Amino acid sequence: MVYVDDLILIGNDHSMIQHTKETLHTTFKIKDFGELKYFLGIEFARSNRGILMHQRKYALELIADMRLAGAKTITIPMVSSNSEDLVLEDPTGYHKLIGTLLYLTTTRSDQTLLLLCKV
Repeated sequence: MVYVDDLILIGNDHSMIQHTKETLHTTFKIKDFGELKYFLGIEFARSNRGILMHQRKYALELIADMRLAGAKTITIPMVSSNSEDLVLEDPTGYHKLIGTLLYLTTTRSDQTLLLLCKV
């Protein structure tokens, strides 16, 4: 998997992975961060049953960044008025929150990224 300048090598042949890293190192400056633990907001936890991928840390950071830790739920989270004077002065924080929530919900690690494979 490649994302901009980040690369994940996976496989069950450790010598082939090592050879690939050495080949890449001859052409590019690379850093080996060891066993995969966190990538693009997704945490990886290994067990004898397989690899569990989740976004707990990402979600907690979102809650902290948006200062929502003490927020209380309400039945209707939106203003139910047709008033046009409810425009945000600076929508930047709102845009960031929506973008982050979209990323969190489209990756859906709780349902789509659970891998149960032998490690």
